[in-house]
Amino acid sequence: MFTNSVGRITPAGAVDTFPLRPGVGPFGITSGADGNLWITEVQANKIGRLTPSGAFLEVDIPTPDSQPDSITLGPDDNLWFTEAAANKVGRVSLAPTSSCEP
Repeated sequence: MFTNSVGRITPAGAVDTFPLRPGVGPFGITSGADGNLWITEVQANKIGRLTPSGAFLEVDIPTPDSQPDSITLGPDDNLWFTEAAANKVGRVSLAPTSSCEP
């Protein structure tokens, strides 16, 4: 069963779930240099940011239907992700306002 959520297990073993809007399809996840978690939204064609308190923001990917899947923090403190259906690599800049480019 798919729940469109992100789970967190604390060092003490407590489990928290952060629900996302329907149709997101969370897939890849990584920590950002900004202290937030970043996820790929394979079905929604977006990159999502989840703060430790559970606030959620989405960043649009300019490539239509790219199916973003893997994501990682790069040595430049930007987030790099694959666009599986577009055969591209994209980047999310964590500069003052987050932006996304293919």
